[in-house]
Amino acid sequence: MITTSRAFAFSLLVLAAGAASAQTYASDTNQRDAANVTARNNYPVVPFTSTKTRAEVIAELKQAQNAGLITNGNDYPIVRQAPSQKSRADVKRESTEARSSTTSLYQGA
Repeated sequence: MITTSRAFAFSLLVLAAGAASAQTYASDTNQRDAANVTARNNYPVVPFTSTKTRAEVIAELKQAQNAGLITNGNDYPIVRQAPSQKSRADVKRESTEARSSTTSLYQGA
């Protein structure tokens, strides 16, 4: 009797342990989604499959570096300002007209 009840208790314990371990298993996608939720990250998880090998990417990077297409730090191209169509006198006149008009929402303190 004691042996039967011990065997039953042992098998019940094994079943409970198996059920507990089955609940903790999650796939990679589920783990990634859970990490995004706990990190307050609202971006969807987009699966990525590469079409290029690592060697192809490195070769492409070196080619771009040799061509001068890769910027470093604040090394951005200089954007030239378009020439103005108004003279300095026109700008001054418009500025005085704008200051004298009462269309401004700010009237001073």
